[in-house]
Amino acid sequence: MGINSWDKEICPKASIEDVGAGKIKRFFKEANLKYTGVRNALEKLNLLKNGNLTNTAVFLFGKKPERFFPNAKLRCAVFGNTTTAFIIDRQEYTGDVFYLIEKAEEYILKNIHIGMKLNGMYRVDVPEISKDAFREAVINAFCHRDYYEYDSVNIAIFKDRLEIRNPGGLFGGLTIEQIKHEMVSKRRNEIIAEQFHRVHFVEKWGRGISLILSEEPTADFKEVADIFITTFKRKNYVPNDEK
Repeated sequence: MGINSWDKEICPKASIEDVGAGKIKRFFKEANLKYTGVRNALEKLNLLKNGNLTNTAVFLFGKKPERFFPNAKLRCAVFGNTTTAFIIDRQEYTGDVFYLIEKAEEYILKNIHIGMKLNGMYRVDVPEISKDAFREAVINAFCHRDYYEYDSVNIAIFKDRLEIRNPGGLFGGLTIEQIKHEMVSKRRNEIIAEQFHRVHFVEKWGRGISLILSEEPTADFKEVADIFITTFKRKNYVPNDEK
């Protein structure tokens, strides 16, 4: 069984009743597709296999995906300094992948500094880290993570940085230098990536890393023990003598 096949596999204990029609309808509206019922919709998206729900169908549109996948979750934490020694806040979220992406974005915005600028007569909020950049990193984490691993996507907010961590290193022999400079992409979860592309979450040209670096040139990427980590520096951080 190839490590890149999780999103294509049948979810044996799930049935049509386990997916939410409303979630599929919203997706079809965003994708500019005509909705003609749950089963027809899933067939159109290639999310049925021999008439059975695939893992992707449940993870994208399941009413409670965590019933089938204990790793369908997001863990978030805020730390009091630049290490993990002191935790200020910790939250865990479960649900479909679109909900988890939304909660990740909300959590980051809630726990980093927000400045402002004037656009004519109107105030515009300006996060210290580009929203477009960290949202891209969050989407990439859910798109490319290894779902055979029990671990979750993790958001860690320190005094000096934001880290977005996902289990599973770079796929298909890619290196950090290649994803930064060559604009290529090898996808561990092609079916998930295809659905993200339908609603304009990702592009097929491997531009995600370029987008991140265009918004946040000091963003850093690394692999530690088969965990991929994207790091953004916090612009308002002032070093001090932390114990």
